Amino acid sequence: MAAHRDFCEVAIREDGVTRSAGRIGTSPEQLELFGQSLAATDRVALEATGNAWAIAQLLIPYVGGVVLAHPERLRAIAEAKAKTDGVDARVLAELLAADCLPRVWIGDEPTGRCGRLVSRRRGLVKRRTQVKNEIQAVLHRNLKPRPPVTDLFAKRGRAWLSEQALPLDERLTIDGSLRRLDFLGGELEAVERARSPSWSSRTRT
Repeated sequence: MAAHRDFCEVAIREDGVTRSAGRIGTSPEQLELFGQSLAATDRVALEATGNAWAIAQLLIPYVGGVVLAHPERLRAIAEAKAKTDGVDARVLAELLAADCLPRVWIGDEPTGRCGRLVSRRRGLVKRRTQVKNEIQAVLHRNLKPRPPVTDLFAKRGRAWLSEQALPLDERLTIDGSLRRLDFLGGELEAVERARSPSWSSRTRT
């Protein structure tokens, strides 16, 4: 299956022959109906991008196996001269039949949730570092000395920042950056709470 946001292009390989099976919608209802039409011995292959993990979770109960294929290693698709959804789906079906798909591990829902939270935390930390660097850049280009505090973004550090004489546009940059830091800090706290065992147990009840 070649998965997109609104539909999946389906190809079936049976008795050594690969054929197109059209499209199905990616709503849970349509995917459930598709899963019910499959046999318990069937296997399904998807490229591991976007909504593929959610699609796989819906189909797993109905088939003998679901394989998520590593997108960067699917050279057969990436280098295909005729790059269409139909071609992608047929290549996936043929590689699955030949057991030649580079696989990505499929975890259960708690594992997937943990992975998404870790990914979100990583992104928030990266953005927070970028904001801090913006503030440091303002100080650097305005010839300000090194701050006399260990943590420039804690209470004492912010007090020192507020005392620095800066052009209006640079002051706006620093003040806006500090507000962004506060927002990102709140988001990080929310992620940490969501990662805690007590929060996870409440979401399952």
